[in-house]
Amino acid sequence: MTRLVVANTRDTNIPKELRKDDLIRRCVETGEQACIIKALDTIDGIKHYVKTNNKDEIKLKCSYAKHLLSLIPKYSNKVFIELQNLLDKYEEK
Repeated sequence: MTRLVVANTRDTNIPKELRKDDLIRRCVETGEQACIIKALDTIDGIKHYVKTNNKDEIKLKCSYAKHLLSLIPKYSNKVFIELQNLLDKYEEK
């Protein structure tokens, strides 16, 4: 359990511009469960910001989704399909 929390927690000791990559890298290294947690958090964020019409945050969450999906192995969990569907729908082309 602790390793999942650590994998999904931003490291405030590193520069802000490196935090997203670091967090996603740790999730991928920790495994599928950590990636599922990150994917669910990102899905929740995208849906919240769509409801509040916050385009900047939608763009940011979509960048997280794209980065995560580009690095994970092809896990079969349906959460990754939902994340890809939201990315397809809301990512700026």
